[in-house]
Amino acid sequence: MFPTPLTDSRPFQRGGFFLEAGALDGYYQSNTFFLERDLGWTGLLVEPNPVFFESLLTRHRRAWATDLCLGTKPYPVKTEFWVHTGADPWQSLIAASRSGLLKEHLENYQNGGLDSGSVVEVNCVPAISILSALNVTQIDLFSLDIENAEVPVLQWFPFDRVHVEVLVVEHWTSGDPEDSQAFVRLVESKGFSFYRRDNHDYFFLHQHPRWVLARPGDEGAVDNLAPYEPLIGHK
Repeated sequence: MFPTPLTDSRPFQRGGFFLEAGALDGYYQSNTFFLERDLGWTGLLVEPNPVFFESLLTRHRRAWATDLCLGTKPYPVKTEFWVHTGADPWQSLIAASRSGLLKEHLENYQNGGLDSGSVVEVNCVPAISILSALNVTQIDLFSLDIENAEVPVLQWFPFDRVHVEVLVVEHWTSGDPEDSQAFVRLVESKGFSFYRRDNHDYFFLHQHPRWVLARPGDEGAVDNLAPYEPLIGHK
């Protein structure tokens, strides 16, 4: 999910705290593994898919892990997720990014060759319930990749109680530029400044940061804070 230069650990501080929602097995396509390995970060890994959560626990990540999902309501609910159950390893990797789809979005992928799956019921709780239990009030990197459920999660996330420095969200839109702009405006209303878009990944920085990724001019510095321009058709 991270493009260069964010795959390079140099711009980041040491000893930060991450929240990765959609952690899969804790390694494949992980946005936080290199921070933990190279810079001593810790954090919270959220993965409600029971297959991937079991695999995640075998990675022995130095972080908390939960199989709850972040709530799309201000109260606990049960919801149904689609979970890939194919035996072929390569198909499993391809389907991994779609495991965890809310059931109501599954029809978008019915013809995508991902017919070896099932629907499971999972518990979703407000993010503040989990973060309060861990006494977390600052998140240095919040990575959100939860397949079409990101908007309601962001709407109910307690940004007024938990300071988030860097927010990375995978968000799919139609080809209409207004869709992308509306999503950016939503996140900006939560106290963030838009940084960049890379295909379907949107990067935001807190409007009042408590630390910076790097000093402008440093090798690997992330300082290209250009105004938002939708990259429609970018691949």
